[in-house]
Amino acid sequence: MRHRLISLLVWLAFSVAVLTGSGATAHSNTVGILWSGNQPTGACVSGAIHALNCSLVEIFFGSWHGNVIPAEGELAIYRQVVGGSGWDEVIGGGATPSTNISFTLNHSKILALPNYSNSGGGPFLNYNTKSGAAYAALSTEFVLGGNYFWGGASGLVGDPDNATGSGGANTYKHQSAITTGLGIGTYKITYSTGTVTGQDWQATAHIQSLTFTVTAGGAVIVNGGGDPAPLIQGPAGFAGDTVSSMNLTVGQ
Repeated sequence: MRHRLISLLVWLAFSVAVLTGSGATAHSNTVGILWSGNQPTGACVSGAIHALNCSLVEIFFGSWHGNVIPAEGELAIYRQVVGGSGWDEVIGGGATPSTNISFTLNHSKILALPNYSNSGGGPFLNYNTKSGAAYAALSTEFVLGGNYFWGGASGLVGDPDNATGSGGANTYKHQSAITTGLGIGTYKITYSTGTVTGQDWQATAHIQSLTFTVTAGGAVIVNGGGDPAPLIQGPAGFAGDTVSSMNLTVGQ
């Protein structure tokens, strides 16, 4: 059975409801996801343990703000109810027990993907400029449309030319947060302002529609966009779209 488990629209209506503002107040316009290793021992936060115990996943949000801004907000992760269409919060202030994981500007790709600003005298590069060095670096560190997306008119897109909404043409910086251990299941990514009152990193509804699946073998499958071959990441390496179109079996 192909692990194309989630329709993009399942979470869209809920995403719109939980955002505190419209596109005018949503300032994160890209989302990325990277497998970040495994929690080798102990119970998973959610879901049954897999072949490598529990997965750690790093979530990136990109912002169109050109000025220097601090990291803001907290990560919230929901798991799809097995056999149903509902979602349970498993990481975040609403989880039981509550888990507060703050975003940071010092993400794992900071050397390759620095946070640019229009002050301080350094280079000011746009990750959305396809002819530029920043875009080239971004496409090296992520598979655009595979595990990194922009918000488009009706969903996730892998091409910045198709990005829409506030600041859609610009992405200058990223913040990230790493989950605690996740077991087998399908998860969606959301953003919580936490105790922060600002909206410099408030995420658009579309980029909060991204979901991913942790398999029995410990791989992480990104479900997003219109690509029929979700990107697979995991301990066996980093598989591109052609390879990742394979059907998975238990233990893979």
